[in-house]
Amino acid sequence: MNVTRLTKSEWGACIAAGSTPLLISLILKVTPARWVELVPTSKFVNEDNSPKDNKVLSAWNKLNQDKNLKENSKDLKGDEFVKI
Repeated sequence: MNVTRLTKSEWGACIAAGSTPLLISLILKVTPARWVELVPTSKFVNEDNSPKDNKVLSAWNKLNQDKNLKENSKDLKGDEFVKI
């Protein structure tokens, strides 16, 4: 197993990068609620609405449907697929 020693600047950069989520979470926790209400959220995803004409979701559903058809059409004698 090879080990490479870090320089002081590399070590400091790793500590700074690793502590960034901690600092951001601290800032978010001390943010007053009234400030959060000022942020317009209409541009963001609304989880209450169902997706309409979503290409990724349509492709996912088609892939799963095809997979289910193949699994359900297996011949009991072997792994060959049988046309329905």
